[in-house]
Amino acid sequence: HKGNRNNFIFVLSCRLSEAGLPLGMAMPMILARYPSMGFKETKTTVSSAYKRTFAVFGTKPGVRFDGVNDSFNSSPVRDTAGDYHVFVISQRPSNGLGDAGAYLIKEAGWNLSPGSGNGQYAPFVSKKSADSGATLTNLKIGRDPANQSYDFGGDIGELMIFRIPGSLIPPMPLCKVQRLSQITMSPSRHLWRYICSWRC
Repeated sequence: HKGNRNNFIFVLSCRLSEAGLPLGMAMPMILARYPSMGFKETKTTVSSAYKRTFAVFGTKPGVRFDGVNDSFNSSPVRDTAGDYHVFVISQRPSNGLGDAGAYLIKEAGWNLSPGSGNGQYAPFVSKKSADSGATLTNLKIGRDPANQSYDFGGDIGELMIFRIPGSLIPPMPLCKVQRLSQITMSPSRHLWRYICSWRC
C-alpha cells in the first residue's frame, strides 16, 4: 500500500537523521534501495523527515532549519496593534548554520534573533516583548523573506506568544492559559504557536 510505504520511508529517514547520517548520504541510499517509490515522492518524504528532528531538546522534538531559505508563514494572529510577549526555545547544533544575526521570528516593525553570529549554542530561550503598538499580522518563522541575509540555521523546539494585560506576569499557578491556534507545517510536523491571554 502506498500510504504504508510512505510511512516506512518517513520513519526510516527519521531514524537515519537521528543517527546523524547526513541527508546527502541518506537520499541516494534510500533511492537505490526503494526505486519503485519514484524520485519525486521519495525526495519529498525523505526531505520532510529530515526537517523534523527527534529528541533534540532532551526527549522532545524540534523543527530543523537548514539555514538556506527555510521558513514558515503564519496567518494573522490579530488585526490590531497591541502588546505581546514572545518566547522561542532554539539551539544551533553546530557552527556556521544559517546567517549571522538570523531571525527566529520576523514581523513588520520587530524581529527576534537568538543573538549575533552563527556559532553553535545549547538550548536557549530567546524572548522579546512590547507593551503596545506591536503587530502580529505577518509572522515569518526562521527568516525574513524580503532579505536573504537573516536565514536561521538550527532547531526550534517551541514558539510561544502571549498577550498579558497590563504587562504584568502573574504567578503561573493562579492563571489559566488558553491555546488559540497552532501552526501546521505538514501532517507529521507541528510547531506550536500559543496566542494566549492570562485569565486569573
